[in-house]
Amino acid sequence: MEQKNKRKFERVKINSEKIYDLSEGGIYIRTTEPRPLGSIIALELKLFENDEPILVKGKVIRIVYPKGAPKKFPPGMAVQFIELDEQHREKIRRYVQQRKELSKS
Repeated sequence: MEQKNKRKFERVKINSEKIYDLSEGGIYIRTTEPRPLGSIIALELKLFENDEPILVKGKVIRIVYPKGAPKKFPPGMAVQFIELDEQHREKIRRYVQQRKELSKS
């Protein structure tokens, strides 16, 4: 029997309140407990209230600590998505579009 090398990733649950910025390329998450720079994490994103969360992999590419955060910019971490499939990409597109429409009203 062939043994697969399955790497475990830390799973981080993200709801819409923690999302500061989101695009098809990545996400900026408000947090005072960022993961280490370069960490590969599995993000469980709950974008829409009645939808199942989506699971995406990402790499922490930037950290903003509370002391170093610019004014009106929250502490947190920027995560670049890795291997985002088309179904999840489309769900993110819909979420971003809905947020743009709500901000215009």
